[in-house]
Amino acid sequence: MVYAENTTVSVDKTQAEIQSTLRRFKASSFMFGEDEDRGIVAFVINDRKIKMVLPLPTQLADKHWWASGKPFSGRKRTEAQARAALDQERKARWRGLLLCIKAKLESVDAGIESFDQAFLAYIALPTGQTVGEQVIEMINAAALDGTLPTRILAIEGRS
Repeated sequence: MVYAENTTVSVDKTQAEIQSTLRRFKASSFMFGEDEDRGIVAFVINDRKIKMVLPLPTQLADKHWWASGKPFSGRKRTEAQARAALDQERKARWRGLLLCIKAKLESVDAGIESFDQAFLAYIALPTGQTVGEQVIEMINAAALDGTLPTRILAIEGRS
């Protein structure tokens, strides 16, 4: 079962709810964007620039063509129905991101973790990458050559 798989809430309404939630927690400088294969939410809280990238489905897949969601089982959908299923998946992903943001902010508000702990992977670096993107690159490189990175963040101009 996918979270919000049956949502009727539009992407625009979900983005408005994300913005409202962020405002409630004193965020500023909001930005929403979407291209074919990803959505982006960026904002500033506690002098931290946060960038969250949401992978979005772009093409009709087998799961969109079959009413059961499983290839070659159940009733096959028309192209219009398959496109509606793709759109539904995009709406559900945005709802999932809203849930993620709310959970992180509520966790910070409740004192379970600090803001930096909750959003560490999404803190934007001067390079445009996030901490998570930078660290994942380093982990992947270390896995390939079997060595540990000597620096956690290779930010231009810092040593």
